[in-house]
Amino acid sequence: MFPSTLPDQARALVIVLATVAGIIDLRYRRIPNWLTFSALVAGFALRGWVQGIPGIAAAAKGLGLALAVYVPLWLLRGVGAGDVKLMAATGSIAGPGAWLLIFAVSSMVGGITGLAMAARRGVLLRTLRNTAILAGQLLRLRRPWQDHPNLDVRHEQSLRMPHGAIIASAVLLLALARLI
Repeated sequence: MFPSTLPDQARALVIVLATVAGIIDLRYRRIPNWLTFSALVAGFALRGWVQGIPGIAAAAKGLGLALAVYVPLWLLRGVGAGDVKLMAATGSIAGPGAWLLIFAVSSMVGGITGLAMAARRGVLLRTLRNTAILAGQLLRLRRPWQDHPNLDVRHEQSLRMPHGAIIASAVLLLALARLI
């Protein structure tokens, strides 16, 4: 196993944040601003308290990386604003290296969960076709939802997952594996 790069306090905080956000997202399909904003501030405060200036720099880099990845996903209507704020707060706590790992595992868990949900609902082929359309539209630098409104995460027929729960699953898996 790889040794964790996170201070113990940051690991505990990111686990609590992800777990609470995941539960709330499962129940209400929202991630509240009070949770993400307070976690973002707590991430900077904690990293600064435990590691000083290098900790604050790590928090800023984690926040910046999360925004660099998730704001475009939000602009493409692939995730909601709460997901962006949750990952930004996660980045401020975890820093850039651990955040990248959380993002990678979240992507894998989300992909597997999405395929399972689509298969269970009998729309697996439609989902795979929509994924191909989405990729093609993005390669052409076109907004996917303009020609195909059902590719918008806000469309009533789109297959939606509580992304906060996916992120929570990734964080818990990584914590159990002692990778964060």
